[in-house]
Amino acid sequence: MPGNARRLVAIGLVLVPPLAIAGCNSGQSGQQASFSCPSAHIVNGLDRQTFDDGSHLTIGNINGRCSLEDDGMLLRFAVDLTIDGAAGAAAGDRPASYFVVLVDEDGEPIDKTVIDTTLPLVPGERRTIRESIEQQVSDVGVSSAPGWQVFIGLQLDSSEALKQRQL
Repeated sequence: MPGNARRLVAIGLVLVPPLAIAGCNSGQSGQQASFSCPSAHIVNGLDRQTFDDGSHLTIGNINGRCSLEDDGMLLRFAVDLTIDGAAGAAAGDRPASYFVVLVDEDGEPIDKTVIDTTLPLVPGERRTIRESIEQQVSDVGVSSAPGWQVFIGLQLDSSEALKQRQL
């Protein structure tokens, strides 16, 4: 039942503060008007990273839509990755990885996808890119979809993740 995640990237240099939690809207009409999308969350503590040069990376501002298809549910989410370049940081592309975990109505993780990207680091400036994620999930219907959840966070090594969770 795992979905196949596909990343679509739209890059922009807008300044948008990160949000801790948000949901998605179904945007349905007619027979699917009462259909509710799964809830979507940014994982607290895995929403930020500080680099050795003092630059900061955050993930947030999640929003999305979903729809029921003949063979299941189609999820479309977008999330912002923002890098605040430290004054003394070296300019250039900064690699970043984040994950998307899909959890079914029983609380069981069904799929985890790790997505690698780069952000344009400019010393002393904030830059944001908007990442789009699309996931198809089979065998999900109107009654079970609201019980599903999507979790998104930065893919950090275990020591960095523990450090960030303590902040």
